[in-house]
Amino acid sequence: MNEGNTLSKGEELRKTAVQWLLEDGINIGKAILIALIIFVVGLWITGAIKDKLRSTMEKWNVDPALISFKTAVTTAAFFRYERSPRAHSNPSNRLLAEFGSLN
Repeated sequence: MNEGNTLSKGEELRKTAVQWLLEDGINIGKAILIALIIFVVGLWITGAIKDKLRSTMEKWNVDPALISFKTAVTTAAFFRYERSPRAHSNPSNRLLAEFGSLN
């Protein structure tokens, strides 16, 4: 008789997990996919800006050590800005609203 209860609880757990995946799993998957796309596009933009800065400074015959330092500082500043709360303080941002709805 305990086996019947165990199977029914296991079946109930499976149904609950499948229901959760169907309802919330798709939204979570979309949010993760959007976050990855934004991350990759951000890396691409940062790399393009860094390359343009490097080529401009090389054209101006700036010291190579200074070129390396300034491009590293610029890249770090872009990554730091992206992580700052000030960059995401606008509550009307659709993506952040989407992530907020996951909680």
